[in-house]
Amino acid sequence: MTIITLADGSKKEFPARTKVEEIAKTLGIKNALAASVDEKQADLFYEINKDCKIKILTFDDAQGKEVLRHSTAHILAYAIQQLFPKAKNTIGPAIEDGFYYDFDFGEYKLTEEDLTKIEKKMHQIASLGLKYSRLTITKEQIKKLFPNNPYKEEVATEYEKEGLTIYKMGEEFIDLCKGPHVPDTSIIKGIKLTSIAGAYWRGDSTKTQLTRIYGTSFPSEKELETYLNQVEEAKKRDHRKLGKEMQIFHISEEIGPGLILWMPNGEIIRHELMEFMRQLESEQGYKYVSTPHITMGELYKLSGHLPYYEQDMYPPIIIDEKKYYLKPMNCPHHHMIFKQLVTSYRDMPLRLAEPGTVYRKELSGVSYGLMRVRGMTQNDSHIYCTTQQLKDEFIKVLQLFKKVYDTIKITDYWFRLSLPDFRSDKFVGDKNAWEEAANSIRQAMKDFKAKYTEVEGEAAFYGPKIDILIKNVLGKEETIATSQIDIVVSKRMNLTYIDENNKEQNPVIIHRAILGSYERFIAHLLEFFGARLPTWLAPEQVRILPITERSNNYAKKVLETLGNVRAKIDDRNERLQKKILEAETARTAYILVVGEKEEQAQTVSVRERTGKSTAKKFAEFAQELKNEIEQKR
Repeated sequence: MTIITLADGSKKEFPARTKVEEIAKTLGIKNALAASVDEKQADLFYEINKDCKIKILTFDDAQGKEVLRHSTAHILAYAIQQLFPKAKNTIGPAIEDGFYYDFDFGEYKLTEEDLTKIEKKMHQIASLGLKYSRLTITKEQIKKLFPNNPYKEEVATEYEKEGLTIYKMGEEFIDLCKGPHVPDTSIIKGIKLTSIAGAYWRGDSTKTQLTRIYGTSFPSEKELETYLNQVEEAKKRDHRKLGKEMQIFHISEEIGPGLILWMPNGEIIRHELMEFMRQLESEQGYKYVSTPHITMGELYKLSGHLPYYEQDMYPPIIIDEKKYYLKPMNCPHHHMIFKQLVTSYRDMPLRLAEPGTVYRKELSGVSYGLMRVRGMTQNDSHIYCTTQQLKDEFIKVLQLFKKVYDTIKITDYWFRLSLPDFRSDKFVGDKNAWEEAANSIRQAMKDFKAKYTEVEGEAAFYGPKIDILIKNVLGKEETIATSQIDIVVSKRMNLTYIDENNKEQNPVIIHRAILGSYERFIAHLLEFFGARLPTWLAPEQVRILPITERSNNYAKKVLETLGNVRAKIDDRNERLQKKILEAETARTAYILVVGEKEEQAQTVSVRERTGKSTAKKFAEFAQELKNEIEQKR
């Protein structure tokens, strides 16, 4: 008998040489695709011959998705083999949200029409229910199995020491592959080829240029349809597209990739968020500071940033024969301010805040709108406290997260507690201090009743942390902000205070960024709301459209009544429908249409972003709008 430890920690006995698929059936898992056996992926036909830990993989698991999509890549390769017998297949891995396969078509240029034919052939192959099977081979068999295919020979040479295996699909198609795969092709019902691109073999521009075919797949057509609809919605909500349409930000070739130019509309959003955070933080006792953009390298050596993050920092600037660096983090600067303000435990907790601009050496090829930038302004804060104060201070941080996200109407978020893997060397300092800090965070999360998960091996080098996760428009998890505990740097930088027993101690530091960076947060807001931002954040809150020139004076009177609202009159001699469309494209919160009828009744025709129009007394509307903005509804 073998003892199987399941994913939930429970244990079950099975006869030796039991196949994984039998274990899945015993557990009542009907949609099993593969398994993780002692952290290694395995096929369902894999036989268990020793005690081990098993997790049955379904499409709900990231690994399960990977198995199904890699299996689909084999279907693609088989379809190409049937439609283009002279093509040479190379490699076809699963990737996020899908898969790709690279082919050498020689001189032939694949077309979009070809893509349609290939996809149709893939559906035919999948419907046959061809079984996947695994065979071990030798390097000598490669030329026979894959004649005139130097790509497979190269891959085989690379992995020969690990042992070479092929997977058969039915009796006619084979591919050099580690696996695992789904049991048979009929499991894959939703298949879509999405695009064609060029790709050099091994990413080397000196080697052959191949044709890369991208696709995605799901267990059902319905799931595929849902995903494709999400993709279309994501395209509409892409913050880069919306940022251009709304004139929020611009990235200039003359300035450089990843360096943001905030346009007037974007600066309004940025300013409103900063003022919002400043008000909330000031109410919680934060003291605002400001720090320089460059600093001598000695400070970053002392803080540990040069040893740990130098690859992400820009090269030094030499001034008076000394090295200065563009600021990658605000932390060391705040620590220097702590030294000037704290001598005793009575001075703590000290909460410092700053919308601090920092610079990271992102590769130009990975910069991505507001999401991946080279210069960013962080909603940064450092809380200096005693060990005894840590839990209560962390609860206050969680309360602030809730206040901010509730106001902005981000409701579907959760926390991930990242702990070190004590079996590795990716943490420094005292293990007991780490565990004490982790327990404080854990207890704070439980007291606050926060929804959270724990993961090992993802902590920062100086302490455990929590990440705040949301789902984007494609339903994928993304980290939007973070809060970290630092139990190392205060000793390293000699940050001290005198405790109640007149002894010198080092403070615990909470690094906290409720919004993360303003760049990334605004990108999330644009995509989350589809650019239809809450009125208090909307760059243009009201646009007044007089129907004819005779109503221009009344439009001016309405504008005056609105007071400090961000509003304007569009009195151009254009068709009303065109002006409405332009205001909607600009994502104006409210469009007010005024004519002679409205002037006589002292009303406005209020067109909301839903397209609904309502007649209201303009003084009443002005008061409602003022309340909505002030209360950030």
